[in-house]
Amino acid sequence: MGIKMSKKEFNQIIKDLIGNDKLFGYKNMSNDEKPYSMYYSEDVFNKFVSDMSEEAKKAYNKGAGEELIEHNNKPPKMASVASSSRFCYLALHNGIDITIGNDHISGHPEFEKVCKINGIKGTSPHLDAYIDNSNCYFEVKCQEIFDIDQHKIILSTQYWNLIYGKDNAFGNELKEKPDEKEFKIPYSEFGLKDCQGSMFDIKQLICHLLAIANQDGTNKKLVYLFFRPDPDKLEMSSTINENELEKVFDELKTEIEHIFGSKPIKTFCDKEHIKLMAIAEKSAVMEQLTNKNLEVLYTS
Repeated sequence: MGIKMSKKEFNQIIKDLIGNDKLFGYKNMSNDEKPYSMYYSEDVFNKFVSDMSEEAKKAYNKGAGEELIEHNNKPPKMASVASSSRFCYLALHNGIDITIGNDHISGHPEFEKVCKINGIKGTSPHLDAYIDNSNCYFEVKCQEIFDIDQHKIILSTQYWNLIYGKDNAFGNELKEKPDEKEFKIPYSEFGLKDCQGSMFDIKQLICHLLAIANQDGTNKKLVYLFFRPDPDKLEMSSTINENELEKVFDELKTEIEHIFGSKPIKTFCDKEHIKLMAIAEKSAVMEQLTNKNLEVLYTS
C-alpha cells in the first residue's frame, strides 16, 4: 500500500472543510475526559437525531451497529465527523435520482436493510441502505478505507461450501473443507498482489453478495458509495494536502477495479445477475447525493 495519509489526517480534512469548531466536542457527563474533538457536541448531535424521520431512527436503533447510542462512555458512532452512517443518511434520506453509467437509480431509502444468507447462522448482513424502486443496495464508506489491517479475508467455515463447495457460484474449484473454525482467502484471488491489507473490505463484499443473491427481484444492483472530501470548493483548500488526497482515491479506485473485475467476483455477479458499481460523493461537506457531486469509480 502506498498511502501516506492517515485516518486522523483524513478526519481532520473533513472537519476543516466544515469550518466551525463550535459544532464539535462531544462530552460525556459520566466521566471527566476531555471533549471528543472529532465528534459533534451532544446538542448538535441530538438535534441531528431529532430531525430524523421516525422510520430512520427506528432502523438505526435496531441496526447491528447501534449507531445512535453511547458505547462504554464513548460518543455514539454517528456523532463522528467521519461517520459512514451519518454520511449515508445525509446522502440518501431525502431520496435520490442519479445516473451511474447506463443505470438510473431513484427512490427513497430503507436504512439498515437486513439480508439473510441461507444456511448461515449468526447476525445477518446489514446493507446500509436499500432503494426498493430500483432494487439497489448501498454500502457506504468514509474513514473505513484507512482500516487496512482490519480487512483480512477470514471467514467462518460455515461459508466454505458457498465459496469452495460443489457448484459454488464463484466458479472456484472444489476443495476439501478444513477442520478449523475459520479459513483465510489470499488477496491474490481477487486480483491484488500479496499485501498486508486492503482499503476495500473484500470479506464484507463476499457476504453482501451472498445475501443479495438470496433476495427476490431482478436487475439487482450493489453500489459502494464513498465520501471524497473536495477542498476545491472552499478558499481554505490551500491548507490541505490535495495531492495525498488524490493518491488515496486513485489507489482505492485501482483496488476496486481489480477486485470487482476478479474471476470469483465477476463469475458470481454474472451468475446471480447482480450489477456492481462504486461511486464517490465529491463534495466539501456531506450532503445529498446528486449527479452534480457524483464521481464514478467503477461500473460493470
